[in-house]
Amino acid sequence: MSDQGTLKISEAEVLTYFESLSNWGRWGDDDERGTLNLVGPAEVAAAARLIESGAQVSCSRPLSPRPITQPGTEFLHKMQASGEGAAKTGRAVATDWFALGCHGFDHTHIDSLAHMFWNRQMYNGRDSSLCTTSRGALAGGLEAAFGGILGRGLLVDGPALRGKRWLEPGEALHPEDLDAWLDRCGLVTRPGDFLWVRTGRGAWEAAGQAYDLRADGTPGLHASCLPWLREHDVAVLLSDVANDVRPSGYDFGDPVHLVGIVSMGLWLVDNAMLESLSRTAAGQDRYEFFSVIAPLALRRSTGSPVNPIAVF
Repeated sequence: MSDQGTLKISEAEVLTYFESLSNWGRWGDDDERGTLNLVGPAEVAAAARLIESGAQVSCSRPLSPRPITQPGTEFLHKMQASGEGAAKTGRAVATDWFALGCHGFDHTHIDSLAHMFWNRQMYNGRDSSLCTTSRGALAGGLEAAFGGILGRGLLVDGPALRGKRWLEPGEALHPEDLDAWLDRCGLVTRPGDFLWVRTGRGAWEAAGQAYDLRADGTPGLHASCLPWLREHDVAVLLSDVANDVRPSGYDFGDPVHLVGIVSMGLWLVDNAMLESLSRTAAGQDRYEFFSVIAPLALRRSTGSPVNPIAVF
């Protein structure tokens, strides 16, 4: 097993990943789909054939007003009209108003390819200035995912691998952990797979604990997993935390986000709720399933709330 918090590769080596793992130009100079190019009709059809019982598992954290970990990511819900004032006879309606900052550590969301920049560039070599204050993301937005993201999901259950209820803050998963879990489950990756990574955040929170991003951080994938993700052509990476182990051990922050989004064009879903999925998969001894992710059709957006669905 990998030990907790081990810095296995230098920062200089991680920085080389921006070039060595790059997908820029792989699907053309105008491409904005990134790793979604790996999931075509044939891959979706093959994934749909995994459905046996039709059991569905929602993997979204419920959206409700609650204390948040990062200012600017609040969720606001206002009733504009309710049933409390309804007349005793005749018609009445209830209406809602919602607002939220979808990034951060509190809401289940997908990052578009306009969410991260490195050296003033976004995925496929576009200038970061194409993500504008006045008009939003003129390139790299969510439009490439408006048709929905469907494919084969593989659950990597980190706590189950290590024989514990949850991974500790700052505890990293490494490539050998991913290989060990897939080998244990008898699974072989295919290009275009969705990798779902459970760290046990839901169990940790159910025990009355919460991650402190300013102190101990969170569990997650170590930067050394990036070549593994590129080699296996993972199309979507999902986790119950914000994917990167935190602290990452590197001055520039979160390498899975930075290299994944900017260089690889990898689509990330942060803060999923994976406890029900873990129980369902364990109960069936089955860790592959049909995956459905449907972002809101938010034009020129850097992200969207999502409700990832696993279908068995």
